[in-house]
Amino acid sequence: MFPWQLFASAVSIVLVAVLSVSGVVTPQGYYHGMMVFESHVRGVGFEFGGLAVAETQLVYQPQHEYGHYLQEKMLGNMYVPVIGAGSVVGNIALLLRIPLAYKQISTERWADELGGVIGSGYGFVE
Repeated sequence: MFPWQLFASAVSIVLVAVLSVSGVVTPQGYYHGMMVFESHVRGVGFEFGGLAVAETQLVYQPQHEYGHYLQEKMLGNMYVPVIGAGSVVGNIALLLRIPLAYKQISTERWADELGGVIGSGYGFVE
């Protein structure tokens, strides 16, 4: 395990533990080697360190987060600066209700492609 993987896993474990205790997420199982927790709050979804929080009732979200999992494996310690920046912009847009389709962010489209998301139903604004 590389140092960045250890860091990512530690951060993920702490974050998921806090979200679990607060009732925001519950464990769902594994998806292609990635541990998935179901989010009970719309718009809360992420993958980091092999742990994913996803709105599992949305068929495409676990696949999308799996795409991020593959990005993390490919990019290593560059995952956070390369992928994280676009995700932060997208999430801020969601919180501020700015009409920004998630698929406009190239790293999010790439996650869809890697994860096998089919269709165009994924976006902040529909």
